[in-house]
Amino acid sequence: MQKSYSKHTFMRKIIATCCFLLTCHTLYMTAQEVSIIPYPQKVEVSQKLCNIKKLKSIHTGETTEGKEAALLLQEKMKEMELTLDLTTEKRGKGCIELLLTDKVAGKEAYRMEVKKNNVRIEASTHSGLVYGVQSLLQEIKSDSLKCGIIEDEPRFEWRGYLLDESRHFVGEKKVKQILDILGTYKVNRFHWHLTDQPGWRIEIKAYPKLTEIGAIGNHTNSNAPAAFYTQEQIRDIVNYAAQRGIQVVPEIDMPGHAGASNRAYPEFQALGNEQHPDFCFNPGNEGTYTYLTNILKEVTQLFPSPYLHIGGDEVHFGNSNWDKDEHIKRLMTAHNLKNAREVEEYFLERMEGVVEKMGKKTMTWDDTYEEGKNPENNIITWWRHDKTDKLQKMLKEGIPLVLCPRKPLYLDFVQHDSHQYGRRWDGGCPTEDVYAFPESMYEKWGVSEEDMKSVLGIQGNMWGETTQNAQRVEFMTFPRIIAMAEAGWTRAEQKSYDSFQKRMNQAYDYLDKEGIWYFDTRNPDAHAEPDGPKKDEDPEKIGKKKK
Repeated sequence: MQKSYSKHTFMRKIIATCCFLLTCHTLYMTAQEVSIIPYPQKVEVSQKLCNIKKLKSIHTGETTEGKEAALLLQEKMKEMELTLDLTTEKRGKGCIELLLTDKVAGKEAYRMEVKKNNVRIEASTHSGLVYGVQSLLQEIKSDSLKCGIIEDEPRFEWRGYLLDESRHFVGEKKVKQILDILGTYKVNRFHWHLTDQPGWRIEIKAYPKLTEIGAIGNHTNSNAPAAFYTQEQIRDIVNYAAQRGIQVVPEIDMPGHAGASNRAYPEFQALGNEQHPDFCFNPGNEGTYTYLTNILKEVTQLFPSPYLHIGGDEVHFGNSNWDKDEHIKRLMTAHNLKNAREVEEYFLERMEGVVEKMGKKTMTWDDTYEEGKNPENNIITWWRHDKTDKLQKMLKEGIPLVLCPRKPLYLDFVQHDSHQYGRRWDGGCPTEDVYAFPESMYEKWGVSEEDMKSVLGIQGNMWGETTQNAQRVEFMTFPRIIAMAEAGWTRAEQKSYDSFQKRMNQAYDYLDKEGIWYFDTRNPDAHAEPDGPKKDEDPEKIGKKKK
């Protein structure tokens, strides 16, 4: 009888132990959830919370990188009515440490350890420290800063956002607000489209008419007052972005999309056609190369980024009469160029050489790609989602690529079936499609993860035809660029749209606080779609809706 009782008791203990372990495992798994966007690579946290109110100082050591990250943290904590002192001396409890160390591998990697009364963030670069700070701030805002360790680094090195200000000018204040939000979600490239047909938006001191004449007008109003950035404003915005771990990559479009420049300096214009009379620079005029070189000299002094985008897209819109242009005819004879495409290649090769001599890497749109001819240092932004054959060839050649195909990364496309203003191509570009990119497209493209070795990253493009005011920019950008941020950072096997939607609740609160008129995926009717533009009307009077 005693033997049987012991056996029965033993079995009860085993069952109880299993239940206890199962409960602990469930609690542990629940505790692994953090509110951070983009979701970190490795999360080991408990249900114990750090006492946020006990945090009193930020320790940086003597490094410039640490001090710069600390200033950002101090500023953001102050916005939450939490005052922290900066110190280079290590303190005890209540200290946030931002430390530069080679123990954390990866240019953008960081390690964050949270204890009851302390936080330590380690990274090997300024960017890594900034991203650790952004993760910390998101957890503090959630009022649930869990104790434990987060180790994190991005899936792709390029996580970009293009803003087209040629078609409609946005302005310094709004650009800085957008950069602040991009930095929050670790978007690290700001592709600034500053020149195109409607307007030239950057001061060039050697050629003042570019802003006196070329900056007049926009996509909806050809007589809108001149709008552009001074060089002082450019420097300020570039520094503001850098503090948030963002590189600003300028785009000076050539040889096409040159209308604004050609209105100011028509002597460098190629013979156009009836539909596009001033579309292209003249590749046959030697003065064109001097003109553009002088422009790029000033541009490169303003932007420390190693990249300079020179466009190269859609030249065919304006080159149909190049064979009748006297300058171009002489060029074709002198260099044995057979057609307009070869003239275009000649022009781009020369300008790529100019950019290289200035110490920059050239970026161009995928229109410039010719099999086996891509310059060694040229990075291509692949935008034509219907040109999958070109994508396959570029991947096979190992060409450095930034993926920003119209579907699903063109933010000027509608994001809901009910929306009226925006582009469509077999539907729009909803947030869930942006989030699922790029692995959701592999089968359609005929590629695999293994083929993606030369891909630097991904980018959402906010083209400006339908964004005639800041509210339209906000509505079309958010929340899709936040979905792109996680798609570019978090590894495919760790992504969960359901989890992302839950974590977006905090992001929506943040956007509300910033006064952003976003599209609310939880309730499409919550924020009405602002009206799109109407030609030759005052864009400031179109599309305004009150919250």
